[in-house]
This record gives sequence, structure tokens and C-alpha cells, in this order.
Amino acid sequence: MGGRPPMPNAYHELTKPKLYGVIKARVENTPKDEKKIKPRCPQHLDKKQKKEWRFYAKILQNYNLFTAANQMLLDLLAVNTVQYKECLEKVMQTGLLIKSPNGFPVYNPYWNVMNKTEDKILKCLKELGLSSAGLASIGALAAGALTKTSKMRELID
Repeated sequence: MGGRPPMPNAYHELTKPKLYGVIKARVENTPKDEKKIKPRCPQHLDKKQKKEWRFYAKILQNYNLFTAANQMLLDLLAVNTVQYKECLEKVMQTGLLIKSPNGFPVYNPYWNVMNKTEDKILKCLKELGLSSAGLASIGALAAGALTKTSKMRELID
């Protein structure tokens, strides 16, 4: 089954004045949270990881993306960010190239770990909606919602 994946329900609710057919059924049948459950910082993280967790939690709250469904990604993001910073510190101390036991220069192994961790961080950010494209779409949807509400207020007043 090829083609473009369906647009999120929130997008349809903001952009369409009235929903019809399959889209209307999908929006109506989407489970909605009865009570907002906010994730709590896990106890198994160390001090640096908790600091990163809280940092990203504030960013997610700012964009209304801080939900219990994002808990695992947020934990993973905090752990990977701390690991990335530690590897960066090691690379800065020892340098990008180090001497092997044979005397030949080789890449620092921390450099490879740092690159793999960076990829993991970018994937987590994308999944959470904090990539540049994700934030742009949030901004566009919010701007569209504001213009719709202002037009409705003009009609009411």
C-alpha cells in the first residue's frame, strides 16, 4: 500500500470547516484523554540525566507536546544527550586522532560513539515533534487556528 500517509486528525480539525466521510469517522473515533497525565521524571536516571530530562520537558510543555505517551522517548533523549556530552568532552580532551599501539593515527573511538548517539538524538527529537519541520508544522497549525478564531469572533461581535 503506497502513497502518502494520512494527515493527523488535529490538522483536519484546524484546517477544514466541516469534516465528511472517512475523515469525520476517524476524528470521531480517535481516543481522547479523559484526564491529562503528565509524565514524571524517572528515579533511575542520574543527576545529569534528570537535568536534561527536565530541560526537554520544559520545551515539550511549551509546545503542548508533554504527554505520558512521550515518556519513553523523553527518557531515551535525556540519556543519549548526556552520553553525547560525555563523548564530546573526551574527544575534546584527547583529540580526534589518537595513536594506535602500532604508532599509526586512528580515529578516537569516542568519535564513533558520539556520531551514533547524535543520530539517536535526532531520531528522538523528530519523533517528539521537535525537529525544525515538526515545529514549523505546529506553528502553521497554530497560526491557522488563530485566524479562524479571530474570524469567528468578528462574526459574533
